[in-house]
Amino acid sequence: LLNAKLQGARDAELARREALTQAATALASQPFAEQHASARQLVERYNAERIGVYLPRSTEQTAWTTFKAAIDAVYARRDSERKAEAHENAQALSDLIATKQSVLTALQVATTQHAADAKALQTALSKATADWDAPGRLPRNLGTHSGVNIDALVQDWLAAQDVAKSALGSAAKAAQSRRSALAWQLAQALDTSADSEALHAQIQQDPTLKKAFATRNSAPNPAGLALAILDAEIANGAATPAPHKSARLQRQVQKLSDKLTGNAQAGQNAGFNAWLAAVVMAGSTAQEAGERLGAVQKLLD
Repeated sequence: LLNAKLQGARDAELARREALTQAATALASQPFAEQHASARQLVERYNAERIGVYLPRSTEQTAWTTFKAAIDAVYARRDSERKAEAHENAQALSDLIATKQSVLTALQVATTQHAADAKALQTALSKATADWDAPGRLPRNLGTHSGVNIDALVQDWLAAQDVAKSALGSAAKAAQSRRSALAWQLAQALDTSADSEALHAQIQQDPTLKKAFATRNSAPNPAGLALAILDAEIANGAATPAPHKSARLQRQVQKLSDKLTGNAQAGQNAGFNAWLAAVVMAGSTAQEAGERLGAVQKLLD
């Protein structure tokens, strides 16, 4: 009778272990996140729910080996998926680095090629910035990946942007200087009726000059000219002769009031445009106006 009860208990214990083994084997069809948690629970239950009897050594070993193989399969899948994910992430990072390097090189080349062309350089800088940002940020503090120091690459990009912006500023200033010289030349030519087709052809290529001189008044209003010269001096921070300082102060107060009430709009090239308007009105006939506008031109150049 005792042996029968012992055998019954052993059969129940073996059945319990076989059920846990079947549950472990069934984990293969579950998502990995659920697999991992369930596997831990099954391992804990394997020993914690022991009925209280021991199986024969060979039976015990066989049951454990079968159960452990099912559990090991779960963890093997975990390791495999982790390796695959790590490889995928590493490849994605390599591709991202290659893209960033390509954008950096393109900006550096464009800065060299278009150093004297403000419009082309601005286009290249805008495109490079968009191309750099589009694929996402590089992770920081990772050191070297695929032979590339990531932090150094980011610093190289920032430095390339600074160089491009500096070149852009120089190109824009040079372009404005050329434009102001051309405007002064045309103003003198119009006053002396010595303007040439070549000079007009140059003007037609510059929208700002073309518009200004197309509306030029051959008989300028003296009051309007005086305000235009003051605007040019104010916009460019040029000194105003003593006899006109009171008028300048009144003009500044008026412009400030207009700004506060929303009656004035400041353009991107407000300084140059103010000077250009005065040049168009004045030409080079008035000595004092010419001297004052010449002083502003030096600031623009």
